[in-house]
Amino acid sequence: MGRIYRQATGTLIWLGPHNENMVAAAKNIKLFGDLRRQIVAAVDQNSTLFGAGPLARLNAVLELVDLSPEEHE
Repeated sequence: MGRIYRQATGTLIWLGPHNENMVAAAKNIKLFGDLRRQIVAAVDQNSTLFGAGPLARLNAVLELVDLSPEEHE
């Protein structure tokens, strides 16, 4: 378990009751994490196209999800 926690980029622990709402929430959290990893990988693979720096990464992510930066101001 120590290796798992050392290599984790984040840890989510649920100490509440086990019910269907919790199961659904956990699935959605996993889907969001998977989507985030796919977006980061796509931006990293195309970093030469998008340039470097946080603004370039943000623009790349917005382009990947087909949104313009102006829509978020």
